[in-house]
Amino acid sequence: MSTHHRVALATAVATVVLVVVDLVVSLVTGERTVITDDTQGPAAAGALMSVWLGLTFAALAAVVRGERAAFAAAPRAARWVRRPLLVGLVALAVGLTVVNPVQLLAGIDSGTFYDASGLVALLCLLAVFVSVLVLGLALLRRNPLGIGGRILALVGPVIGATVLLAVVAPDLASPVFVTATVVLGIATLGLRPASSAAAADPEGAGERQPV
Repeated sequence: MSTHHRVALATAVATVVLVVVDLVVSLVTGERTVITDDTQGPAAAGALMSVWLGLTFAALAAVVRGERAAFAAAPRAARWVRRPLLVGLVALAVGLTVVNPVQLLAGIDSGTFYDASGLVALLCLLAVFVSVLVLGLALLRRNPLGIGGRILALVGPVIGATVLLAVVAPDLASPVFVTATVVLGIATLGLRPASSAAAADPEGAGERQPV
């Protein structure tokens, strides 16, 4: 497993655990935590959580950048969405690690810059989710992106299930399920099971012996 996969998986799993904890707390108490609502605690706590989320997006961006060769072997639609996905992840990483913490610590909650940064963040988030949705669909027939491609193929069904849940059990409906699928899917793009990797490169599976 490459370094960018290790870092991305570690941050992604930790982030998923955090948002699941937030979901459980909200179901029990009816209120969100600082994990997803930076108004639910001190500004410093909100800023710290924002930085962590930014680092998670940065780690995911490193995977998309590092798996360029795998994307090159993917269907055309998958290759097309790689760039907007990468740009969206990088922009979100910068916003969450720099812009949002500064606004929180400075007490900025209105004004032109606040509104503009919020709009940019929304557009970047939309770019990421649309990109992974297209990517998942593009990889249904041919998937050179390994485990991540399989996970991202579930984004559409998970969105559908979340919408259905919002109708039949509104209290349980949450974007957490889609978020977890997206984050874990991107973190594992290009990552293959050990058996598949060995089958793809049988000569490189073991250490060569001197002649």
